[in-house]
Amino acid sequence: MLGLSLLLLGCLSPGDAVEAPAVAVAEEALPTLGFAAIELADRSRATILVRLDDPRRDPALRYAPGLVVLNAEGLWRPSLRAEPAPETIPWTNLLNNTAASAPATRLTDSRDGPGDGFHLFSRDDKLLLHLPHMGSPIPIAHGVSRVFAVGLFNDGELSDDTLDLLDAEFRSVDAVPSSPLNADIDGDLNEWSHQRAVAISSPGHVVTQPEVWDGPRDASLSVAARRWRGEVLLAVRVRDDQLLPGDHVSIELGPGVKVHLDLGQEHACPADLRCVEDATALFGRAFELALPAPRGAQSGPGDQLGLPLVIRYADRDANEPLVELASAPSLQALTLALSLSPSGPS
Repeated sequence: MLGLSLLLLGCLSPGDAVEAPAVAVAEEALPTLGFAAIELADRSRATILVRLDDPRRDPALRYAPGLVVLNAEGLWRPSLRAEPAPETIPWTNLLNNTAASAPATRLTDSRDGPGDGFHLFSRDDKLLLHLPHMGSPIPIAHGVSRVFAVGLFNDGELSDDTLDLLDAEFRSVDAVPSSPLNADIDGDLNEWSHQRAVAISSPGHVVTQPEVWDGPRDASLSVAARRWRGEVLLAVRVRDDQLLPGDHVSIELGPGVKVHLDLGQEHACPADLRCVEDATALFGRAFELALPAPRGAQSGPGDQLGLPLVIRYADRDANEPLVELASAPSLQALTLALSLSPSGPS
């Protein structure tokens, strides 16, 4: 499985399974990361990085816009990002800036491990991940029309410089745990104090101008979520040392629900939503708001897919370019299934 040709993968059928004694696998042989370079239905492209730091826990997701291929020689990008057939053009090794017509790529969709092992594959329009502790695969991304490359590795197979490049090239994707509780939309965020919020405050969250961002005090936000009777309730806190006109929070919930909070205005809440600002917030602004759950979205514990939630903050300080932080990809067509987890204990 060499080269950059189209690679569409599927599960083994039940008839392929052979009963055998469990094989002990050395801990260092277990995969610690996987990647999939994909094209979406709208022809936009992205690469999903799956971190498996603990194979018994859910994975951590990161993403990079465009196609990125990972192999033992480094990290590769096509010389022309919009090329319809990227396997026919030179690619650049980001580790040493060398070019190759077809970078040597050892691609594999499965690795041995406990139970059935590890599998990263596509089925229909979904990118799926099977982990040993899960009875069925979990969806990583939806709307996938093509998979250019996919692979599973452990950190020992990659150089330290390559691992550092992964941190530089890939942005964070956060799952926002949701609690099945109600909340009074009254601007008092104290009732959220016992619920874990996701902080969007690390270099991995900075989508644009990372060299301009000066840390969480410069610009950051946190979000907590609840799902109650057809609504998604959010508590959002923004920290900014210099709020100016144009600074804004964008929230996208599933297909069709988009909210814009203009923090440069005195009244930032949209008039058509239940939204109240916390007047006691320090070092920024804070809000409670209720959004209608997209039609057809379930909210029970059996809803494995969750709801796709993307929250961003755009910050422009005086005489500086715009900096954007995001909890998940900005690609409109990319639905990451872990963006808003199903209802469950907080």
